[in-house]
Amino acid sequence: MAGQVHDSLVRSYLRIDNTADEFFATCLPKEIAETFKPSSLKPKRARIVDRNFDWTEPDDVLRVTVRWTREPAILLFEHQSTVDPTMALRMSRNADRLRDQALADNPGRRTLPVVIPLVLAHAQSRWSAPLGLVDLMRGHDAVPGRLLALLPAQTYFLFDLRAHTYEQIMGLNASASLRLFFLVLRYWKDRKLAALMEGWQPLVEAVESEDHGAQVLEILETHLMKVRNMSLETTKRYPWRPAKHPDEGPMLNSPAWNWRDEGYKEGIEQGHREEHQKRLATTRRMLVLHLQCRFSSLPTWVHPRIAAASCDEMEAWAARVLHAPCIDDVFDTPVLEPG
Repeated sequence: MAGQVHDSLVRSYLRIDNTADEFFATCLPKEIAETFKPSSLKPKRARIVDRNFDWTEPDDVLRVTVRWTREPAILLFEHQSTVDPTMALRMSRNADRLRDQALADNPGRRTLPVVIPLVLAHAQSRWSAPLGLVDLMRGHDAVPGRLLALLPAQTYFLFDLRAHTYEQIMGLNASASLRLFFLVLRYWKDRKLAALMEGWQPLVEAVESEDHGAQVLEILETHLMKVRNMSLETTKRYPWRPAKHPDEGPMLNSPAWNWRDEGYKEGIEQGHREEHQKRLATTRRMLVLHLQCRFSSLPTWVHPRIAAASCDEMEAWAARVLHAPCIDDVFDTPVLEPG
């Protein structure tokens, strides 16, 4: 539950006008961020297929125009509320799949897009997982030099909020909105959160004076009410809260008040999505199994074709497997309409 709420918070914040540029300029190394053309970060829908033919979605994937090539780079962004020991493998795998997706979308393509991997960590302890894929390999430090040069060198950029103190976050060359956003992620599980927030009042007032400040505050408040299970009464001692009681009218449209209804709707929608994804995954596995039993080894083009198909398409292909003389006929024979 908390993980999904964190996903919603980060995506909602990055979709506010002009926040993404500042966010990534703060989290990425300066020499990388300075190559981004202003206002060129655009969300990219990315659905990645894993080896079990399940769909997965990175926390965020964006296209960005950079100054060193005419082709947009891909910014692969993950945020973690727990330390994932194999994060280097996960980021490397997702980056490879984004490149595979680029080739699948453009069959005649002969070059690969540059993928910029970034992890924002807001775990309860400092990040301890290796940054490099090679560091996950046992005995890599004893590998002979010529072999070591052949091992994958993938790594990722890390912005670890747990490694930043309150003073360091407040001292960032960033807007009040971004600093408050970082503080909420950094301290959301702290038992003394209420007392901490009382000291954030000057920062909250600075956020209120910024463009989109009210929107930022509502997003952050909604997030805290979800992850901390706070009631309206609890928020009264917090520095920002809805100005009016629901009976007075305007509060009824506040995200902070409606979060329970939104949560129920999100839960229902999530259940439908999960049921659909399970059906897709099951159908994929069964189709692959039938194809392997009928034709033994499968051409390389089969898996991407299945991964991009709907359940109806796969069921139609499965019906052809038994009688198709070759695997091409399974996929290329048109579906005959009844009658």
